[in-house]
Amino acid sequence: MHTMHNHVQTRFFDLITAKEPLYASQNNPIQTYKEMIHYRFKEVLLSAFPRFMERLDEDLINELIVQFIQSEPQTPYIWQMPNEFRHFLSQTELSKSYPFMDDLLWFEWIEIELMMFPYAKKEAFNFSWEDSLTLSDSAVIQAIDYPVFNDEGIDTAGKYAVMVYYNFDEHEVHFQQITPFMQQFIKLLDQHKARVALEIIALEYEVNKEEVQELLEAPLTNFINVLAITKQKGNPWIH
Repeated sequence: MHTMHNHVQTRFFDLITAKEPLYASQNNPIQTYKEMIHYRFKEVLLSAFPRFMERLDEDLINELIVQFIQSEPQTPYIWQMPNEFRHFLSQTELSKSYPFMDDLLWFEWIEIELMMFPYAKKEAFNFSWEDSLTLSDSAVIQAIDYPVFNDEGIDTAGKYAVMVYYNFDEHEVHFQQITPFMQQFIKLLDQHKARVALEIIALEYEVNKEEVQELLEAPLTNFINVLAITKQKGNPWIH
């Protein structure tokens, strides 16, 4: 009985993913079910990746969704399905036509992930250069090859860095382009007290420590105020 049940489930899956042709498809209720699944996937993906998907024509979108469904997505959560889709797209030839694809899909996906993360209550604190700090679990720093945070010039290859963070006051995800200098400094914070990180980066760039402190204090304080940087507890997001 168990073997027969598995066979029925497998055949049903093959039917709804178009791996097996339908008999009298126009009148077959499974065809309606297939169309409902396709529509739901399409609805979610268009909502998750509006800026990337608007660059594709309708036929290509539908073809990609069919192929994605046939690849048997594993997540049981509909909100996580776009993440599987972006990894699926990374295995296609699409990046040849859209070299910024991986960066843009990541940028659109991380907004969803940060919105859905179950944050513990966070407390504001007054910053001191003697603090041990780290990137909060409500923020991500990423080095990217294309300026996907802009609507124009998105295909201009280069070296960029961006901080994306959840704003607890506005209940929205914000982003800010940061310099490689700031990116490196924040990485140093994960290993050293703020004062030591300041000394290391000033020495590395051969600049005056007091000038660097003045340069960093305002953006660092701002990131602390929006809880994107917090007291150190370790953070898996830093890349």
